[in-house]
Amino acid sequence: MEYRVELYDHRGVRLAAFDSVPLLEAARSMPGGQDRIQGMLPRDAPPAKPGCQLRVFVAGELFCEAEVVEGLPEWGPQRKLILDQYVRFETVRGVTARQDANRAAGSAHGSYRHANVSAIVKDLINRAPGRVHYTVAHGAYPEGAEREHSKFLARKTAANALAAEAFEPGNWAGPERIDGSGAWARDGRTVAGLVVDGTPWPDVGLLMVGAESLELDAHAIARRPETAAWTSAQYALSGYALKAQEARDQLQALLDEFGVEFLELNPFLDESGNYAGRFDGQGRAMALVFGGGRCLNAAMTELGAADVDLHGAADGVPLPPDLGLKEFLSYTGPTEDSIGPASAVLSAYEAGGSLSGALTALAYMEQGWGWTIDSASRIAFKALERPDLMAYFDPAVMGAAYGQTRSGMANRITLRGNPLAGPLEQVHGRPESEAHYGREAVALTAPGVAHEAVLERLATGLLDDLAYPAPAGYARWFDGKADVQPGALLFLRDTPGGPTATLPAGTWGDRFAGERAARVSEVVHRFMGRQVSTEARLTSPLRSVLNPLDEIRRSHEPAAWLRQFRLDHPMIGLDMGYHLDG
Repeated sequence: MEYRVELYDHRGVRLAAFDSVPLLEAARSMPGGQDRIQGMLPRDAPPAKPGCQLRVFVAGELFCEAEVVEGLPEWGPQRKLILDQYVRFETVRGVTARQDANRAAGSAHGSYRHANVSAIVKDLINRAPGRVHYTVAHGAYPEGAEREHSKFLARKTAANALAAEAFEPGNWAGPERIDGSGAWARDGRTVAGLVVDGTPWPDVGLLMVGAESLELDAHAIARRPETAAWTSAQYALSGYALKAQEARDQLQALLDEFGVEFLELNPFLDESGNYAGRFDGQGRAMALVFGGGRCLNAAMTELGAADVDLHGAADGVPLPPDLGLKEFLSYTGPTEDSIGPASAVLSAYEAGGSLSGALTALAYMEQGWGWTIDSASRIAFKALERPDLMAYFDPAVMGAAYGQTRSGMANRITLRGNPLAGPLEQVHGRPESEAHYGREAVALTAPGVAHEAVLERLATGLLDDLAYPAPAGYARWFDGKADVQPGALLFLRDTPGGPTATLPAGTWGDRFAGERAARVSEVVHRFMGRQVSTEARLTSPLRSVLNPLDEIRRSHEPAAWLRQFRLDHPMIGLDMGYHLDG
Protein backbone atom coordinates (compact mmCIF):
# COMPACT_ATOMS: atom_id res chain seq x y z
CA MET A 1 0.00 0.00 0.00
CA GLU A 2 1.45 3.34 -1.04
CA TYR A 3 1.81 6.14 1.49
CA ARG A 4 3.42 9.56 1.77
CA VAL A 5 4.41 11.68 4.75
CA GLU A 6 4.76 15.45 4.25
CA LEU A 7 6.26 18.04 6.59
CA TYR A 8 5.19 21.72 6.45
CA ASP A 9 6.50 24.74 8.31
CA HIS A 10 4.31 27.17 10.26
CA ARG A 11 3.66 29.25 7.09
CA GLY A 12 2.34 26.26 5.16
CA VAL A 13 5.46 25.77 3.03
CA ARG A 14 6.25 22.12 2.38
CA LEU A 15 9.69 21.23 3.70
CA ALA A 16 9.94 17.56 2.78
CA ALA A 17 8.04 14.47 1.63
CA PHE A 18 8.85 10.82 2.32
CA ASP A 19 7.49 7.57 0.88
CA SER A 20 9.46 5.51 3.39
CA VAL A 21 10.00 6.09 7.11
CA PRO A 22 11.76 3.98 9.77
CA LEU A 23 8.72 3.71 12.06
CA LEU A 24 5.62 5.93 12.20
CA GLU A 25 2.03 5.59 13.35
CA ALA A 26 -0.81 7.77 12.05
CA ALA A 27 -4.14 7.55 13.86
CA ARG A 28 -7.45 9.20 13.01
CA SER A 29 -10.34 9.03 15.47
CA MET A 30 -14.05 9.61 15.71
CA PRO A 31 -15.05 13.07 16.99
CA GLY A 32 -14.22 13.28 20.66
CA GLY A 33 -10.83 11.66 20.19
CA GLN A 34 -7.48 12.93 18.99
CA ASP A 35 -5.68 12.48 15.69
CA ARG A 36 -1.98 11.80 16.16
CA ILE A 37 1.17 11.09 14.23
CA GLN A 38 4.06 9.69 16.22
CA GLY A 39 7.30 7.91 15.53
CA MET A 40 10.47 8.49 13.56
CA LEU A 41 11.32 10.41 10.42
CA PRO A 42 14.40 9.62 8.30
CA ARG A 43 17.73 10.98 9.51
CA ASP A 44 17.95 13.43 6.60
CA ALA A 45 14.54 14.97 7.42
CA PRO A 46 14.48 18.69 8.23
CA PRO A 47 13.88 19.48 11.92
CA ALA A 48 10.20 18.98 12.81
CA LYS A 49 9.81 21.91 15.18
CA PRO A 50 6.70 22.56 17.30
CA GLY A 51 4.16 24.43 15.19
CA CYS A 52 5.03 22.53 12.01
CA GLN A 53 2.39 20.34 10.37
CA LEU A 54 2.62 16.66 9.41
CA ARG A 55 0.29 15.20 6.80
CA VAL A 56 -0.07 11.53 5.97
CA PHE A 57 -1.51 10.38 2.65
CA VAL A 58 -2.64 6.78 2.12
CA ALA A 59 -3.33 5.46 -1.39
CA GLY A 60 -3.15 9.05 -2.68
CA GLU A 61 -5.77 10.46 -0.28
CA LEU A 62 -5.17 12.63 2.77
CA PHE A 63 -5.63 10.41 5.81
CA CYS A 64 -4.48 12.51 8.74
CA GLU A 65 -2.82 15.80 9.60
CA ALA A 66 -1.62 17.08 12.96
CA GLU A 67 0.50 19.81 14.50
CA VAL A 68 3.96 18.91 15.77
CA VAL A 69 4.19 19.23 19.56
CA GLU A 70 7.59 17.62 19.96
CA GLY A 71 10.50 17.13 17.60
CA LEU A 72 13.39 15.24 19.15
CA PRO A 73 16.92 16.07 17.98
CA GLU A 74 19.66 13.56 17.16
CA TRP A 75 21.29 12.43 20.39
CA GLY A 76 24.35 10.50 19.35
CA PRO A 77 24.30 6.86 20.51
CA GLN A 78 21.56 7.26 23.13
CA ARG A 79 18.49 5.06 22.96
CA LYS A 80 14.89 6.06 23.60
CA LEU A 81 11.59 4.18 23.52
CA ILE A 82 9.46 5.29 20.54
CA LEU A 83 6.13 3.51 20.16
CA ASP A 84 7.23 -0.04 21.05
CA GLN A 85 10.88 0.06 20.00
CA TYR A 86 14.12 1.29 21.55
CA VAL A 87 15.93 3.33 18.90
CA ARG A 88 19.40 4.83 18.65
CA PHE A 89 19.06 8.51 17.86
CA GLU A 90 22.09 8.55 15.63
CA THR A 91 19.96 7.25 12.79
CA VAL A 92 16.53 8.91 13.13
CA ARG A 93 14.55 11.97 14.20
CA GLY A 94 11.67 11.44 16.62
CA VAL A 95 8.43 13.37 16.19
CA THR A 96 5.04 13.65 17.92
CA ALA A 97 2.08 15.50 16.42
CA ARG A 98 -1.48 15.78 17.75
CA GLN A 99 -4.72 17.45 16.75
CA ASP A 100 -8.33 17.42 17.93
CA ALA A 101 -10.16 14.86 15.81
CA ASN A 102 -13.42 16.83 15.77
CA ARG A 103 -13.52 18.90 12.59
CA ALA A 104 -17.20 19.60 13.32
CA ALA A 105 -16.57 21.21 16.71
CA GLY A 106 -17.43 24.71 15.47
CA SER A 107 -20.62 26.35 16.67
CA ALA A 108 -23.85 26.32 14.72
CA HIS A 109 -27.01 28.16 15.78
CA GLY A 110 -30.49 27.67 14.40
CA SER A 111 -34.14 27.61 15.43
CA TYR A 112 -36.49 25.15 13.71
CA ARG A 113 -40.23 24.52 13.79
CA HIS A 114 -41.85 21.54 12.06
CA ALA A 115 -38.65 20.88 10.12
CA ASN A 116 -37.35 17.67 8.57
CA VAL A 117 -34.19 16.32 10.22
CA SER A 118 -32.24 16.26 6.93
CA ALA A 119 -33.14 19.89 6.25
CA ILE A 120 -31.99 20.85 9.76
CA VAL A 121 -28.68 19.05 9.26
CA LYS A 122 -27.98 20.84 5.96
CA ASP A 123 -28.90 24.23 7.39
CA LEU A 124 -26.66 23.75 10.44
CA ILE A 125 -23.72 22.71 8.25
CA ASN A 126 -24.20 25.81 6.10
CA ARG A 127 -24.22 27.92 9.27
CA ALA A 128 -21.09 26.33 10.70
CA PRO A 129 -17.75 28.11 10.25
CA GLY A 130 -14.91 26.63 8.25
CA ARG A 131 -14.78 24.13 5.43
CA VAL A 132 -17.11 21.55 6.99
CA HIS A 133 -19.71 20.66 4.34
CA TYR A 134 -21.99 18.02 2.86
CA THR A 135 -22.16 16.88 -0.76
CA VAL A 136 -24.97 16.74 -3.30
CA ALA A 137 -25.38 14.43 -6.28
CA HIS A 138 -23.21 15.81 -9.05
CA GLY A 139 -21.61 14.42 -12.18
CA ALA A 140 -19.84 16.99 -14.32
CA TYR A 141 -20.20 20.39 -15.98
CA PRO A 142 -22.74 21.93 -16.44
CA GLU A 143 -24.79 20.18 -13.71
CA GLY A 144 -23.54 22.41 -10.89
CA ALA A 145 -23.73 25.60 -12.96
CA GLU A 146 -27.33 24.86 -13.89
CA ARG A 147 -28.18 23.80 -10.33
CA GLU A 148 -26.98 27.13 -8.89
CA HIS A 149 -28.89 29.03 -11.58
CA SER A 150 -32.09 27.18 -10.64
CA LYS A 151 -31.52 27.93 -6.95
CA PHE A 152 -31.10 31.62 -7.82
CA LEU A 153 -34.34 31.72 -9.84
CA ALA A 154 -36.20 30.15 -6.89
CA ARG A 155 -35.03 32.79 -4.42
CA LYS A 156 -35.14 35.98 -6.51
CA THR A 157 -38.27 38.07 -6.15
CA ALA A 158 -39.26 41.59 -7.09
CA ALA A 159 -39.04 42.51 -3.41
CA ASN A 160 -35.34 41.63 -3.12
CA ALA A 161 -34.20 43.27 -6.36
CA LEU A 162 -31.24 45.64 -6.10
CA ALA A 163 -32.21 49.28 -5.78
CA ALA A 164 -31.72 51.33 -8.94
CA GLU A 165 -28.30 52.98 -9.21
CA ALA A 166 -27.29 51.74 -5.77
CA PHE A 167 -25.60 48.79 -4.10
CA GLU A 168 -28.33 48.35 -1.49
CA PRO A 169 -30.97 47.53 -0.52
CA GLY A 170 -31.74 44.36 -2.47
CA ASN A 171 -29.53 41.66 -3.91
CA TRP A 172 -29.90 41.15 -7.65
CA ALA A 173 -30.16 42.90 -11.01
CA GLY A 174 -31.41 41.40 -14.27
CA PRO A 175 -30.77 41.65 -18.03
CA GLU A 176 -32.99 44.71 -18.52
CA ARG A 177 -30.57 46.67 -16.29
CA ILE A 178 -27.22 45.04 -17.11
CA ASP A 179 -25.09 45.87 -20.15
CA GLY A 180 -22.47 43.16 -20.38
CA SER A 181 -21.34 43.89 -23.94
CA GLY A 182 -18.01 45.20 -22.69
CA ALA A 183 -17.46 42.58 -19.98
CA TRP A 184 -14.05 40.95 -19.88
CA ALA A 185 -12.06 38.71 -17.54
CA ARG A 186 -9.44 40.68 -15.64
CA ASP A 187 -8.26 37.40 -14.10
CA GLY A 188 -9.79 34.04 -13.22
CA ARG A 189 -11.95 35.46 -10.45
CA THR A 190 -12.78 39.01 -11.63
CA VAL A 191 -15.19 40.39 -14.26
CA ALA A 192 -14.55 43.96 -15.44
CA GLY A 193 -16.40 46.30 -17.81
CA LEU A 194 -19.99 45.81 -16.60
CA VAL A 195 -22.53 48.64 -16.83
CA VAL A 196 -25.64 48.60 -14.62
CA ASP A 197 -28.46 51.13 -14.96
CA GLY A 198 -26.28 53.03 -17.43
CA THR A 199 -23.47 53.48 -14.89
CA PRO A 200 -20.08 51.74 -15.11
CA TRP A 201 -19.72 49.30 -12.25
CA PRO A 202 -16.62 48.44 -10.25
CA ASP A 203 -14.98 45.11 -10.97
CA VAL A 204 -17.09 42.14 -9.89
CA GLY A 205 -15.35 39.46 -7.86
CA LEU A 206 -16.72 35.95 -8.33
CA LEU A 207 -18.22 34.89 -5.01
CA MET A 208 -17.02 31.43 -3.88
CA VAL A 209 -14.22 31.34 -6.48
CA GLY A 210 -10.50 31.20 -5.73
CA ALA A 211 -7.85 31.29 -8.46
CA GLU A 212 -4.14 31.89 -8.85
CA SER A 213 -2.85 35.43 -9.30
CA LEU A 214 -1.44 36.57 -12.63
CA GLU A 215 1.36 38.45 -10.88
CA LEU A 216 3.35 38.16 -7.68
CA ASP A 217 1.22 40.16 -5.27
CA ALA A 218 -0.33 39.86 -1.81
CA HIS A 219 -3.00 37.49 -3.10
CA ALA A 220 -0.39 35.20 -4.67
CA ILE A 221 1.66 35.08 -1.45
CA ALA A 222 -1.44 34.42 0.67
CA ARG A 223 -2.35 31.44 -1.52
CA ARG A 224 1.19 30.15 -1.99
CA PRO A 225 3.40 31.14 0.97
CA GLU A 226 6.56 29.82 -0.69
CA THR A 227 6.33 32.59 -3.31
CA ALA A 228 7.18 35.20 -0.65
CA ALA A 229 10.87 34.61 -1.37
CA TRP A 230 10.46 34.68 -5.17
CA THR A 231 11.09 37.48 -7.62
CA SER A 232 8.40 38.63 -10.04
CA ALA A 233 10.35 37.02 -12.88
CA GLN A 234 10.44 33.68 -11.07
CA TYR A 235 6.70 33.82 -10.44
CA ALA A 236 5.99 34.69 -14.10
CA LEU A 237 7.75 31.48 -15.14
CA SER A 238 6.02 29.32 -12.52
CA GLY A 239 3.14 26.92 -12.82
CA TYR A 240 1.05 29.24 -10.68
CA ALA A 241 1.21 31.99 -13.29
CA LEU A 242 0.33 29.45 -15.98
CA LYS A 243 -2.69 28.30 -13.97
CA ALA A 244 -3.75 31.94 -13.54
CA GLN A 245 -3.63 32.51 -17.29
CA GLU A 246 -5.66 29.36 -17.91
CA ALA A 247 -8.27 30.50 -15.37
CA ARG A 248 -8.53 33.95 -16.99
CA ASP A 249 -8.90 32.37 -20.44
CA GLN A 250 -11.63 30.03 -19.15
CA LEU A 251 -13.60 32.87 -17.56
CA GLN A 252 -13.28 34.91 -20.75
CA ALA A 253 -14.59 31.96 -22.78
CA LEU A 254 -17.63 31.69 -20.49
CA LEU A 255 -18.30 35.43 -20.83
CA ASP A 256 -17.98 35.22 -24.60
CA GLU A 257 -20.37 32.26 -24.79
CA PHE A 258 -23.02 33.16 -22.20
CA GLY A 259 -22.61 36.85 -21.36
CA VAL A 260 -23.87 38.33 -18.09
CA GLU A 261 -27.63 38.31 -17.53
CA PHE A 262 -27.96 38.43 -13.74
CA LEU A 263 -25.83 39.56 -10.82
CA GLU A 264 -26.55 38.59 -7.23
CA LEU A 265 -24.54 40.46 -4.61
CA ASN A 266 -23.58 38.84 -1.34
CA PRO A 267 -26.86 39.17 0.67
CA PHE A 268 -25.27 38.72 4.11
CA LEU A 269 -26.68 41.01 6.81
CA ASP A 270 -24.70 41.66 9.99
CA GLU A 271 -26.15 41.79 13.51
CA SER A 272 -27.22 45.39 12.94
CA GLY A 273 -29.17 44.48 9.81
CA ASN A 274 -26.65 46.14 7.49
CA TYR A 275 -25.15 44.57 4.39
CA ALA A 276 -21.62 43.29 4.89
CA GLY A 277 -19.20 41.59 2.54
CA ARG A 278 -20.45 43.34 -0.59
CA PHE A 279 -16.97 44.62 -1.34
CA ASP A 280 -13.61 43.00 -0.70
CA GLY A 281 -10.31 44.63 0.15
CA GLN A 282 -9.61 45.22 -3.55
CA GLY A 283 -12.84 47.19 -4.00
CA ARG A 284 -14.55 44.43 -5.98
CA ALA A 285 -18.30 43.92 -5.66
CA MET A 286 -18.67 40.28 -4.59
CA ALA A 287 -21.42 38.51 -6.55
CA LEU A 288 -22.73 35.40 -8.19
CA VAL A 289 -22.74 35.93 -11.97
CA PHE A 290 -25.30 34.22 -14.21
CA GLY A 291 -25.57 33.92 -17.97
CA GLY A 292 -27.13 31.47 -20.44
CA GLY A 293 -28.95 29.58 -17.68
CA ARG A 294 -25.72 28.91 -15.83
CA CYS A 295 -23.84 30.23 -12.83
CA LEU A 296 -20.40 31.21 -14.08
CA ASN A 297 -18.95 30.94 -10.56
CA ALA A 298 -19.96 27.28 -10.31
CA ALA A 299 -18.85 26.66 -13.90
CA MET A 300 -15.31 27.81 -13.09
CA THR A 301 -15.15 25.25 -10.27
CA GLU A 302 -16.68 22.44 -12.33
CA LEU A 303 -14.30 23.01 -15.22
CA GLY A 304 -11.29 22.80 -12.89
CA ALA A 305 -10.21 26.34 -13.70
CA ALA A 306 -10.68 27.58 -10.10
CA ASP A 307 -11.13 26.31 -6.59
CA VAL A 308 -13.70 27.10 -3.90
CA ASP A 309 -13.26 30.04 -1.53
CA LEU A 310 -15.82 29.84 1.26
CA HIS A 311 -15.39 33.45 2.36
CA GLY A 312 -17.93 35.96 1.18
CA ALA A 313 -15.19 38.57 0.86
CA ALA A 314 -11.51 39.05 1.60
CA ASP A 315 -12.41 40.02 5.17
CA GLY A 316 -14.00 36.61 5.77
CA VAL A 317 -17.63 37.80 5.95
CA PRO A 318 -19.89 34.75 6.28
CA LEU A 319 -22.35 33.59 3.64
CA PRO A 320 -26.11 33.36 4.29
CA PRO A 321 -26.92 29.72 5.12
CA ASP A 322 -30.17 29.68 3.15
CA LEU A 323 -28.20 30.03 -0.11
CA GLY A 324 -26.57 26.63 0.48
CA LEU A 325 -23.35 27.84 -1.11
CA LYS A 326 -21.24 25.18 0.60
CA GLU A 327 -22.66 22.93 -2.11
CA PHE A 328 -20.03 24.50 -4.39
CA LEU A 329 -17.60 22.05 -2.78
CA SER A 330 -19.52 19.23 -4.49
CA TYR A 331 -18.68 20.62 -7.93
CA THR A 332 -14.97 19.77 -7.83
CA GLY A 333 -15.75 16.23 -9.05
CA PRO A 334 -18.39 13.48 -9.09
CA THR A 335 -20.20 13.23 -5.76
CA GLU A 336 -23.30 11.66 -4.21
CA ASP A 337 -25.80 13.00 -1.70
CA SER A 338 -24.10 12.62 1.67
CA ILE A 339 -27.21 13.61 3.66
CA GLY A 340 -29.79 10.86 3.49
CA PRO A 341 -33.56 11.46 3.24
CA ALA A 342 -34.61 11.43 6.90
CA SER A 343 -38.27 10.85 7.72
CA ALA A 344 -38.64 12.55 11.13
CA VAL A 345 -40.16 16.03 11.34
CA LEU A 346 -39.34 17.84 14.59
CA SER A 347 -42.01 20.13 15.98
CA ALA A 348 -39.42 22.31 17.75
CA TYR A 349 -35.63 22.19 17.98
CA GLU A 350 -33.01 24.79 18.87
CA ALA A 351 -29.29 24.42 18.18
CA GLY A 352 -27.00 26.76 20.02
CA GLY A 353 -23.59 25.14 20.51
CA SER A 354 -21.24 22.68 18.82
CA LEU A 355 -22.21 21.32 15.42
CA SER A 356 -20.99 17.83 16.38
CA GLY A 357 -23.29 17.73 19.40
CA ALA A 358 -26.28 18.87 17.36
CA LEU A 359 -25.59 16.26 14.65
CA THR A 360 -25.29 13.57 17.32
CA ALA A 361 -28.62 14.52 18.90
CA LEU A 362 -30.33 14.68 15.49
CA ALA A 363 -28.99 11.24 14.54
CA TYR A 364 -30.49 9.78 17.71
CA MET A 365 -33.78 11.60 17.07
CA GLU A 366 -33.97 10.03 13.61
CA GLN A 367 -33.30 6.68 15.37
CA GLY A 368 -30.83 4.25 13.88
CA TRP A 369 -28.91 6.97 12.04
CA GLY A 370 -25.37 8.24 12.41
CA TRP A 371 -22.90 10.71 10.97
CA THR A 372 -19.24 10.82 9.97
CA ILE A 373 -16.76 13.47 8.93
CA ASP A 374 -13.75 12.64 6.76
CA SER A 375 -10.30 14.24 6.45
CA ALA A 376 -11.67 16.67 3.83
CA SER A 377 -14.38 17.84 6.32
CA ARG A 378 -17.21 16.19 4.35
CA ILE A 379 -20.13 15.16 6.56
CA ALA A 380 -22.28 12.13 5.82
CA PHE A 381 -25.57 11.66 7.70
CA LYS A 382 -27.36 8.39 6.98
CA ALA A 383 -29.21 5.31 8.26
CA LEU A 384 -26.94 2.70 9.83
CA GLU A 385 -28.28 -0.32 7.96
CA ARG A 386 -25.86 -1.63 5.38
CA PRO A 387 -22.24 -2.25 6.32
CA ASP A 388 -19.59 -0.01 4.83
CA LEU A 389 -17.10 -2.85 5.23
CA MET A 390 -17.31 -6.64 5.58
CA ALA A 391 -14.35 -8.39 7.21
CA TYR A 392 -14.02 -12.18 6.88
CA PHE A 393 -11.47 -13.47 9.34
CA ASP A 394 -8.46 -15.14 7.71
CA PRO A 395 -5.49 -15.62 10.09
CA ALA A 396 -3.07 -15.36 7.16
CA VAL A 397 -4.37 -11.89 6.28
CA MET A 398 -5.70 -10.33 9.47
CA GLY A 399 -6.01 -10.53 13.21
CA ALA A 400 -9.19 -9.69 15.09
CA ALA A 401 -10.71 -9.65 18.54
CA TYR A 402 -14.36 -8.93 19.37
CA GLY A 403 -15.51 -8.37 22.93
CA GLN A 404 -17.73 -5.98 24.88
CA THR A 405 -17.36 -3.14 27.36
CA ARG A 406 -19.92 -1.68 29.73
CA SER A 407 -18.05 1.61 30.02
CA GLY A 408 -20.45 4.47 29.27
CA MET A 409 -23.50 2.23 29.39
CA ALA A 410 -26.84 3.77 30.45
CA ASN A 411 -30.17 1.90 30.42
CA ARG A 412 -32.18 4.52 32.35
CA ILE A 413 -32.05 8.16 31.28
CA THR A 414 -33.61 11.21 32.90
CA LEU A 415 -34.01 13.80 30.17
CA ARG A 416 -34.75 17.47 30.78
CA GLY A 417 -35.73 19.85 28.01
CA ASN A 418 -35.52 23.63 27.68
CA PRO A 419 -36.27 25.13 31.12
CA LEU A 420 -37.92 28.18 29.52
CA ALA A 421 -40.57 25.91 28.03
CA GLY A 422 -41.84 25.00 31.49
CA PRO A 423 -41.41 21.71 33.37
CA LEU A 424 -40.21 19.24 30.74
CA GLU A 425 -38.67 16.13 32.20
CA GLN A 426 -39.00 12.49 31.18
CA VAL A 427 -37.55 9.24 32.50
CA HIS A 428 -37.00 6.43 30.01
CA GLY A 429 -35.49 3.01 30.49
CA ARG A 430 -34.99 -0.42 28.94
CA PRO A 431 -36.35 -3.02 31.40
CA GLU A 432 -34.82 -5.97 29.52
CA SER A 433 -31.38 -4.35 29.73
CA GLU A 434 -31.83 -3.52 33.41
CA ALA A 435 -32.83 -7.11 34.12
CA HIS A 436 -29.81 -8.47 32.25
CA TYR A 437 -27.07 -6.02 33.28
CA GLY A 438 -28.46 -4.14 36.28
CA ARG A 439 -29.53 -0.52 36.34
CA GLU A 440 -27.16 2.12 34.94
CA ALA A 441 -28.74 5.57 35.24
CA VAL A 442 -27.71 8.99 33.88
CA ALA A 443 -29.29 12.43 33.56
CA LEU A 444 -29.06 14.70 30.52
CA THR A 445 -30.33 18.22 29.87
CA ALA A 446 -31.11 19.06 26.27
CA PRO A 447 -31.94 22.79 26.20
CA GLY A 448 -32.68 22.72 22.48
CA VAL A 449 -35.72 20.50 22.96
CA ALA A 450 -38.95 22.24 23.94
CA HIS A 451 -41.50 19.59 22.96
CA GLU A 452 -42.35 16.28 24.68
CA ALA A 453 -42.51 14.22 21.48
CA VAL A 454 -39.05 15.40 20.37
CA LEU A 455 -37.59 14.62 23.81
CA GLU A 456 -39.07 11.13 23.62
CA ARG A 457 -37.51 10.53 20.19
CA LEU A 458 -34.13 11.56 21.58
CA ALA A 459 -34.51 9.19 24.53
CA THR A 460 -35.46 6.25 22.31
CA GLY A 461 -32.47 6.81 20.03
CA LEU A 462 -30.06 7.17 22.94
CA LEU A 463 -31.27 3.98 24.63
CA ASP A 464 -30.98 2.00 21.39
CA ASP A 465 -27.27 2.72 21.67
CA LEU A 466 -26.34 3.24 25.30
CA ALA A 467 -28.52 0.63 27.01
CA TYR A 468 -26.22 -2.19 25.91
CA PRO A 469 -22.49 -2.95 26.17
CA ALA A 470 -20.51 -1.55 23.27
CA PRO A 471 -18.26 -3.77 21.16
CA ALA A 472 -14.61 -3.55 22.11
CA GLY A 473 -11.83 -4.99 20.05
CA TYR A 474 -10.08 -4.53 16.76
CA ALA A 475 -9.58 -5.77 13.23
CA ARG A 476 -5.97 -5.64 12.03
CA TRP A 477 -4.85 -6.09 8.42
CA PHE A 478 -1.21 -7.15 8.25
CA ASP A 479 -0.60 -5.67 4.79
CA GLY A 480 -2.63 -2.51 5.31
CA LYS A 481 -6.12 -1.48 4.25
CA ALA A 482 -6.73 1.94 2.72
CA ASP A 483 -10.55 1.91 2.53
CA VAL A 484 -11.35 1.72 6.25
CA GLN A 485 -12.28 5.06 7.84
CA PRO A 486 -13.40 6.22 11.30
CA GLY A 487 -17.18 5.88 11.57
CA ALA A 488 -17.42 3.02 9.06
CA LEU A 489 -20.05 0.41 9.94
CA LEU A 490 -18.14 -2.88 10.04
CA PHE A 491 -19.55 -6.43 10.01
CA LEU A 492 -17.08 -9.03 11.29
CA ARG A 493 -17.55 -12.60 10.11
CA ASP A 494 -15.90 -15.74 11.53
CA THR A 495 -13.89 -13.71 14.03
CA PRO A 496 -12.82 -14.91 17.48
CA GLY A 497 -14.68 -13.50 20.48
CA GLY A 498 -17.74 -14.00 22.64
CA PRO A 499 -20.95 -15.23 20.95
CA THR A 500 -23.54 -12.64 20.02
CA ALA A 501 -26.35 -14.99 21.05
CA THR A 502 -25.91 -13.86 24.66
CA LEU A 503 -27.15 -10.36 23.83
CA PRO A 504 -30.66 -9.74 25.18
CA ALA A 505 -33.61 -9.04 22.93
CA GLY A 506 -33.84 -5.41 21.89
CA THR A 507 -30.08 -4.85 21.71
CA TRP A 508 -29.47 -1.84 19.43
CA GLY A 509 -33.15 -1.82 18.57
CA ASP A 510 -32.80 -5.34 17.10
CA ARG A 511 -31.10 -3.79 14.07
CA PHE A 512 -28.08 -6.10 13.95
CA ALA A 513 -29.48 -9.42 15.17
CA GLY A 514 -27.00 -12.26 14.60
CA GLU A 515 -24.26 -9.92 13.38
CA ARG A 516 -20.99 -8.89 14.94
CA ALA A 517 -21.54 -5.27 14.05
CA ALA A 518 -19.46 -2.31 15.18
CA ARG A 519 -18.48 1.16 14.08
CA VAL A 520 -14.83 1.99 13.66
CA SER A 521 -13.83 4.39 16.42
CA GLU A 522 -10.21 4.82 15.33
CA VAL A 523 -7.99 3.80 12.41
CA VAL A 524 -4.25 3.38 12.97
CA HIS A 525 -1.79 2.91 10.10
CA ARG A 526 1.70 1.79 11.06
CA PHE A 527 4.52 2.41 8.55
CA MET A 528 7.90 0.66 8.65
CA GLY A 529 9.89 1.18 5.48
CA ARG A 530 7.61 -0.02 2.69
CA GLN A 531 5.54 -2.17 5.05
CA VAL A 532 2.12 -0.91 6.18
CA SER A 533 -0.31 -2.47 8.66
CA THR A 534 -3.76 -1.14 9.58
CA GLU A 535 -5.82 -1.52 12.74
CA ALA A 536 -9.49 -0.55 13.13
CA ARG A 537 -10.65 -0.14 16.73
CA LEU A 538 -14.31 -0.74 17.48
CA THR A 539 -17.27 0.76 19.32
CA SER A 540 -21.09 0.58 19.26
CA PRO A 541 -22.65 0.28 15.77
CA LEU A 542 -25.01 3.18 16.55
CA ARG A 543 -22.36 5.57 17.82
CA SER A 544 -21.09 8.59 15.86
CA VAL A 545 -18.83 10.11 18.54
CA LEU A 546 -16.76 8.59 21.32
CA ASN A 547 -18.81 10.17 24.14
CA PRO A 548 -22.35 10.94 22.91
CA LEU A 549 -23.71 12.34 26.18
CA ASP A 550 -20.78 14.74 26.50
CA GLU A 551 -21.18 15.88 22.88
CA ILE A 552 -24.90 16.54 23.33
CA ARG A 553 -24.24 18.48 26.53
CA ARG A 554 -21.75 20.64 24.63
CA SER A 555 -24.20 21.21 21.79
CA HIS A 556 -25.92 24.00 23.74
CA GLU A 557 -24.15 26.89 25.35
CA PRO A 558 -25.81 28.14 28.55
CA ALA A 559 -26.28 31.54 26.88
CA ALA A 560 -28.42 29.85 24.23
CA TRP A 561 -31.21 29.41 26.77
CA LEU A 562 -31.52 33.17 27.07
CA ARG A 563 -31.25 33.80 23.33
CA GLN A 564 -34.27 31.59 22.72
CA PHE A 565 -36.49 34.09 24.55
CA ARG A 566 -36.86 37.17 22.37
CA LEU A 567 -37.52 40.67 23.67
CA ASP A 568 -40.51 40.99 21.34
CA HIS A 569 -42.08 37.82 22.74
CA PRO A 570 -45.71 38.42 23.82
CA MET A 571 -44.91 37.12 27.31
CA ILE A 572 -42.36 39.87 27.98
CA GLY A 573 -43.62 42.21 30.67
CA LEU A 574 -46.03 39.65 32.14
CA ASP A 575 -45.14 38.40 35.58
CA MET A 576 -45.66 34.69 34.87
CA GLY A 577 -42.33 33.36 35.97
CA TYR A 578 -40.34 34.81 33.09
CA HIS A 579 -37.74 37.34 34.16
CA LEU A 580 -34.95 39.10 32.32
CA ASP A 581 -32.41 40.62 34.65
CA GLY A 582 -29.14 42.38 33.94
